[in-house]
Amino acid sequence: MKCHKVMRCYHCGNLYARIEPDVKEKAESILSTLGIPASSAINMFYKQIILHRGLPFEVKIPSARPVDISTLSEAEFNEELEKGYDLKQSFIYDRLLFSYSKLKRKD
Repeated sequence: MKCHKVMRCYHCGNLYARIEPDVKEKAESILSTLGIPASSAINMFYKQIILHRGLPFEVKIPSARPVDISTLSEAEFNEELEKGYDLKQSFIYDRLLFSYSKLKRKD
């Protein structure tokens, strides 16, 4: 049974949540592009919580602080990339290198 705007929906629960306006706007823009109403996305999220018996993603405090790449030399930048995945073979590495080069050109 689906909820309709015209008639009152007694089998649907209401959820009221405070969300940062910027976060809400960005998320709803993405959902709109996907053709998914926010209420459906929230319903999917809740169903995933049930399926996973917890949050459907890992929540933890990072073991290291994020690196400010604007302070790194190119050698240090490459060293940081080597610590993680072997990104040199991927599109991500190219994007990071492009971003780094663009950032360094501004200096």
